[in-house]
Amino acid sequence: MLSFAKVNKMMKYFTMEWLLACQDSDVSEKDMNRPAKDYGRYYTSIKKQLPIQFVVFDKSYSLHDAMLRKLNFNVEKQQLKINLMLAIVHKKFIEGRKGTITYTGVTDFSSSKRIEKPLAGSDSHGFLVYDEIEVISPGVFEHRLLFESGIELNITFTYSA
Repeated sequence: MLSFAKVNKMMKYFTMEWLLACQDSDVSEKDMNRPAKDYGRYYTSIKKQLPIQFVVFDKSYSLHDAMLRKLNFNVEKQQLKINLMLAIVHKKFIEGRKGTITYTGVTDFSSSKRIEKPLAGSDSHGFLVYDEIEVISPGVFEHRLLFESGIELNITFTYSA
């Protein structure tokens, strides 16, 4: 059964406010790099608690610059599928590769828009610019995705090995 417990519901490290501030030339390099360092430390501290499939995917692919193709939430099965066009960067070119992330045990899903004017002028979600995962409690995770349009997707899901 779906439970709509209150969780963070916003990016914690790579916030839209930070991303907008980085567009300003007055932002120091230290401030620009702080979220990556802070999140990197957090991710390292939780990595052993994450589903192995997530860790393998995260190591193999980057969600940066991926495009949302389709999203399907099956409430009855507590399953969310996100179809993406991944940007695979090679030495001399970028290859588009279709990929699907399937979340099972989904207990909450939300989508919200944080800004009125998208960074790149896109009416759609646009490019996925950052993602982060958080351990809410043992076996409960929240994956947050931030798109250049200002749209954030938040997926809370359970996993047990």
